[in-house]
Amino acid sequence: MESQQSPKYYAFIGMLLVTLNTTSNIMAGRIIPAEVFGLNIILPGGIIAFPATFFLLDIVTEFYGYKNAKRLIWFNLICQGTFALLITLILSFKTSITPEKDAAFQSSLGTSLLIFVAFFSASLVADTFNCKLMAKWKTYTNGKHLWVRAFGSTALGELLFSVVWVSIYFFGTLPSSQMMTIILSQYVIKLLYEAFCLPLTYLAVYLLKKHETYQPIRYENFNPQA
Repeated sequence: MESQQSPKYYAFIGMLLVTLNTTSNIMAGRIIPAEVFGLNIILPGGIIAFPATFFLLDIVTEFYGYKNAKRLIWFNLICQGTFALLITLILSFKTSITPEKDAAFQSSLGTSLLIFVAFFSASLVADTFNCKLMAKWKTYTNGKHLWVRAFGSTALGELLFSVVWVSIYFFGTLPSSQMMTIILSQYVIKLLYEAFCLPLTYLAVYLLKKHETYQPIRYENFNPQA
């Protein structure tokens, strides 16, 4: 018989988090010009996948608790670091493919280590802040107003992530004015993304409460400082 405390979906959410972050990190350097509400904006390619990571961490924090969300953050960082180191190592070996093909590999994947440094710094600050703030607000609101807690903590967390990531990754390669444009552009998209995901957040938490064998964290017994 399966244990009542054995989570069915926690590992899957963690795998999905790693997948989304790996995708966004690989495509981060592919800058995409776009027009939103008549404004010309500049976006990193990872913007398509990355905002969903905050959506996942909000769900984990709400249902599994801050400690389990923080554990996923660290597991994800270890996976991203392993990926970056392996890619850097493999690219350092001589190859028998044509110089043109090797140049394509080097161009697309050669910055993996830099991307990880930027990601590690931003994630450690922003993801941890987002999850801890959401957990604290859950205590202060007696578990109510999920939409306020999810949107508010993500809005602040995404801002922190954007500032830290862009500042590190594009340092010395882009003028500060263009870096600011990228920060503001992707932040607007992230806020719109989060607003779109709010109904999905409610749905995901509802489904977890209905089908997950793990007992959800009760706010009155939860200490965000633990």
